[in-house]
Amino acid sequence: VDNNWKDRNVIEESISDIDIAIKIYPWNNVFYVNKALLQTRTKDYQGLLETNHKLVELNPNKPYYEAQRGLIYDLLRDSFNANIHYRKAQERYENDLKSISQDDYQYQLEYIECLVVSGKEQKAKAVLNRLKIKHPNDEILQIYPIKTKQDIIDQINNNAL
Repeated sequence: VDNNWKDRNVIEESISDIDIAIKIYPWNNVFYVNKALLQTRTKDYQGLLETNHKLVELNPNKPYYEAQRGLIYDLLRDSFNANIHYRKAQERYENDLKSISQDDYQYQLEYIECLVVSGKEQKAKAVLNRLKIKHPNDEILQIYPIKTKQDIIDQINNNAL
């Protein structure tokens, strides 16, 4: 219990330091990402939602953060809002993938993660298999794990303090 308290205290102090940095550089995406990681550890999902809102605001063309918002709503046990944000992110990825290079597999991996957190593991596996065919020598793709939505939620909850 003592170590848990110390960890929580260090995390809270780190969040305070990040908040100071955000006041100085409010456009710096990295600060918000780091704050979000720490808020996840402390299960501050309401605060995480606020941080995510800023990430979406700073990155309006990046559906990754919209999918994260869906996951945050899932952590808050609000599947209605989770599904709204998953759908928005998925639609954005699918529209973007029509016009961007199909060789941008980093973007496609983000899309796969969006599909997984929205509970569409079979569709995620199909997209991954197409990537593996296109890039047969890519070692990362060959071992890329597809988890379930519940695996991801459990991992977040198990790593929290």
